[in-house]
Amino acid sequence: MKNRNLTYIKCNYIILKEKVYFLIALIIFLYISETGGKNMIFDIFGWIGMVLVLIAYGLLSSNKIPNGKLYQILNLIAAIFMAIGLFPKNAWFSFALQIAWALIGIVAIIKIMKKEKSNS
Repeated sequence: MKNRNLTYIKCNYIILKEKVYFLIALIIFLYISETGGKNMIFDIFGWIGMVLVLIAYGLLSSNKIPNGKLYQILNLIAAIFMAIGLFPKNAWFSFALQIAWALIGIVAIIKIMKKEKSNS
């Protein structure tokens, strides 16, 4: 019975994975057909940055990571990626927010590293 349940779970996982791949391909196809693929690399950076913010916040909120260097580095990278994604769109208020977010992250990382250095 245990092997049967495991096989069922594996099959469902494979089907789900294929559906996710299909959905991603469909989104990319629709995006390219709508925009001609213009600035696609910038959008990819923006999406990766958005996912990193969600991962960082999710890990922090679920107590998987502390509010420390890893969290700040994830936020810093996310802010830089989102700023890259926003730049060609002329969304200057959002771009400025991401630059400020990145600067806050840099200051926080420097403080954490100084504290770690003084404790060792």
